[in-house]
Amino acid sequence: MKHTTIVTLTILAATALQAHSQVAVTELMADPDSLFDAKGEYIELYNYSQAPVQIENWVLADEDSNSVSLPKLTLKSGSFLLLTRNKQPIEEEWFAGKNRDQVIELGFGTLANSTDEIVLKDAEGKIVWHLAYGDDGSNGVATYLTSTDFNVTTFGSKSLPGILRSGDDNGKTDFLGYEKAAFETHQTVESKGGDLGSPLAGHYKKPVQEAALNQ
Repeated sequence: MKHTTIVTLTILAATALQAHSQVAVTELMADPDSLFDAKGEYIELYNYSQAPVQIENWVLADEDSNSVSLPKLTLKSGSFLLLTRNKQPIEEEWFAGKNRDQVIELGFGTLANSTDEIVLKDAEGKIVWHLAYGDDGSNGVATYLTSTDFNVTTFGSKSLPGILRSGDDNGKTDFLGYEKAAFETHQTVESKGGDLGSPLAGHYKKPVQEAALNQ
């Protein structure tokens, strides 16, 4: 019995530690058409772990000097956050003007319409997600993560962007990491002004926690 308790505690501790790095950037709108960039850009985060993650003092940055700290929030298992520079316009554009607690106003820098990077770091400075996109986006169309297993957490760099929105990512054949939002492939909806995206409505599922072995 004592041995079983120790094993259980070990599994729980490992799960808690693992959860610290299990947050993904699942969608971004870098070039909105229906709103000005300052009002329409957004970055979506998703906790794909089995445990809540405290994101206080996490940092959202690029590979240059731009960075901003995330507020004191707990991201529940299997839940989203939508980071934007202006909360109200996003809610009016995508959620019929209804207040959404998951939409968080944050003063991050402008997402470039051509090439840029999004780097998510935890409170200890560890990079938990890193992406770099190239100049192949479409005006008014979000970029979303197609993969649901979250095995890859790095998509290129500033010098060599890993995201090809209409083809294979990270230079790997048949690896569709991030793609353009499209009605036939994702939970895509049309915003009030005609932009395409799926904010707070992704198709991701939490990984199933492995059952503890009988001792």
